[in-house]
Amino acid sequence: MKAILDGDRIVKFCIDGGVEVGKPPKGVGLERLRWDGKKLVDLATLTNLWVTIGKGGVPQLHAVKQKGAVRVEATYKDRKKLRVENGLLTTAAPAKTVNRERLIQEKLREIAIRELKKEGKL
Repeated sequence: MKAILDGDRIVKFCIDGGVEVGKPPKGVGLERLRWDGKKLVDLATLTNLWVTIGKGGVPQLHAVKQKGAVRVEATYKDRKKLRVENGLLTTAAPAKTVNRERLIQEKLREIAIRELKKEGKL
């Protein structure tokens, strides 16, 4: 079977054009299927997902690394816990920020405040 792809996402199956992807697993919809470059992958079988922030701030799940993707140790079932807050990917518990840059910025801010207090400038 052939498919039209958008990155690793399968947009639709087709007869002409597209990429040969083989036979899809029975009972698995397009929302769970991805193409890893060699075979179809059911996201429900993975324990690590690549996540990008899609249109409207909706997390998009991937089987392989995509441009701008963050690797998340999570299952397909965990997808409902993913949130986008202020443009950053987080889990349902806001304290568990997935975006490393945000953590670094917060730590640098703490250090800067501590130094300003030492110098008596704050």
